[in-house]
Amino acid sequence: MSTEECWGLLRRTPIGRVAFVHDGEPVVLPVAFGVIGHQIAFRSARGAKLGAARMNQPVAFEVDNWDATSLSGWSVLIEGSADTVYTDSEIAELEALGVMRWTPQPFDTDWVRILPNDISGRRTSATT
Repeated sequence: MSTEECWGLLRRTPIGRVAFVHDGEPVVLPVAFGVIGHQIAFRSARGAKLGAARMNQPVAFEVDNWDATSLSGWSVLIEGSADTVYTDSEIAELEALGVMRWTPQPFDTDWVRILPNDISGRRTSATT
């Protein structure tokens, strides 16, 4: 898949999974996200995701889709680093994305963005 096709699929998908290492163990968590330019952005309450972002740790981000009827699907993977967004102008820009909240409760959250080093995607079907 081309880079632009990968970004197009990301822009149309509201839920993804962020992967990182916490206390020496791999962790994969679902997040509601948005795309701004060529970056992924999501809200995070205090915890492991936010801790990983504050330490600029390497992360992976994945979205996919599968059609059980046609036995076909696609997957997009981003590898990069995460950081926390602090400036008011950047926060306002991210709020304007309209990213749904993963949880309905109004937790205190910070914005995290993933700065990609690499993006790749693939399609699969019963015939390939």
